[in-house]
Amino acid sequence: MHPKGTRPNTMRRAMRCRANCDTSTRCTLESAASRRPVMTSAAKLTAVGVTTGSLALASAHALPAVWFVPWLRRVLRPRLAGIGRAGGIALTFDDGPHPVATPAVLRVLRQHDVHATFFVLGEQ
Repeated sequence: MHPKGTRPNTMRRAMRCRANCDTSTRCTLESAASRRPVMTSAAKLTAVGVTTGSLALASAHALPAVWFVPWLRRVLRPRLAGIGRAGGIALTFDDGPHPVATPAVLRVLRQHDVHATFFVLGEQ
């Protein structure tokens, strides 16, 4: 570790300063050293952490938008893009569960040996 103003770069800077200065300009080791930006290890670590954290947050924020890019959705999650098995069909019903209609739909599905997935959100 070099004492303030005695680092090799500081010494060179001070010598250049003295060589280029006229008598009215003060050139000292301290003034040459003070012009050099110093970033401590803690500051570097903080900068890396803030940058990494910012990139992670930006990625997490942008990730849901990936599903709205059709070719990317087809590659990553083909079923979400409507690409399924041959002979398969997907239907959605946005109303229910209904005390009469839901059991009727289940009966028809059972009669035709059809598998179904139900997703219920909220209360009715």
